Amino acid sequence: MTIGWETTLACNMRCKHCGSDAGTKRANELDTAQALELCRQLDAFPEPHVTLTGGETFIRPDWPEIVAELVKRRRYLGIISNAWYVDADMAAQLKRLQGPDGLINLGLSLDGDRELHDEIRKPESYDRVLAALDHLREVGIYASIITVVNPKNIHCLDHVRDLALAHGAYAWQIQVTSEYGRAAEDGSLILDRDHYRRVGEKMVQYRRELEGGSCRVYSADCMGYFGALERDLRTRPWHGCHAGIRCLGVMSNGDVKGCLSLLEEVFVEGNILETPLAEIWEKPGAFGYNRDFTADMLTGPCGRCRYGYICRGGCHSTGYSILGTVNEAPYCLYAEERGWFDGPVVRRDKEVESLVELGGNPREINVGA
Repeated sequence: MTIGWETTLACNMRCKHCGSDAGTKRANELDTAQALELCRQLDAFPEPHVTLTGGETFIRPDWPEIVAELVKRRRYLGIISNAWYVDADMAAQLKRLQGPDGLINLGLSLDGDRELHDEIRKPESYDRVLAALDHLREVGIYASIITVVNPKNIHCLDHVRDLALAHGAYAWQIQVTSEYGRAAEDGSLILDRDHYRRVGEKMVQYRRELEGGSCRVYSADCMGYFGALERDLRTRPWHGCHAGIRCLGVMSNGDVKGCLSLLEEVFVEGNILETPLAEIWEKPGAFGYNRDFTADMLTGPCGRCRYGYICRGGCHSTGYSILGTVNEAPYCLYAEERGWFDGPVVRRDKEVESLVELGGNPREINVGA
């Protein structure tokens, strides 16, 4: 369904909740020739939607070449950006690159009102996002808003909704903060379970309010699962994490994972500079933590859940960032309703460290608790 390509780890911001800890590019990032070769390798996957992310893609000097090549080969392309560089000239350039038959859409980060968004990201970045939305709308490039929720900005969600409508966003995706990177350094950005439920309730409210309108509301995979709100949280039923099954991610150095949000090196299945992407995807035993999943791998509340074999432990990146395992969800609306959580969300630091030190196959690492 989706291929995420982290074009660079370089970024002009140091967002407080950045799980990737983006800022400085990797020393061994793909050069232009290698990036264009990756564009050709993606031809082996004709159907999935490709999204460029980072870091900040627009920092790469060769981003127009990459975008042009992908649009020529695939027509449809997504780009996730912090919007800082998206002025009127860039919007016009994107329109030219899109051409008469292509379709480029931009997902722009917006995390609250001016004061809070600028505190989390960078001074003046709030105004840049709103200006970018207007520039893109003027030239006919679709734009959406992505909001990463933390305890500090829950009260701003109504404000973001109003901005999405006022500035012509065609979609709004809401997700929670994972405990990776800089977010792990600031515990105040991680939701407790009461906050998590409030976010779910607000999402259902927005989906009902905006149904059939110009802006669609999407629940990220970190929200759910199978509780009373589930049928109103997403359009399609939740069928578990798609990493290595219906999506994959390519890092800026060519490493391949099932999902870019699974940050640890133990999830790397290969590198496109050494093995073609299609061969990595088809490799026997690859992405075993998902492809070889069985319900008896689940632990904690997930191990006793009637929906476990479908849900597969919720969002793997959220679970691994907090609990150090892909086999148990730290948040779950159904488990909460059943009274299965016996305390607050607590990160298992020692477990995470020990798993990373193993450096082995995620299939082996995540079978146990």
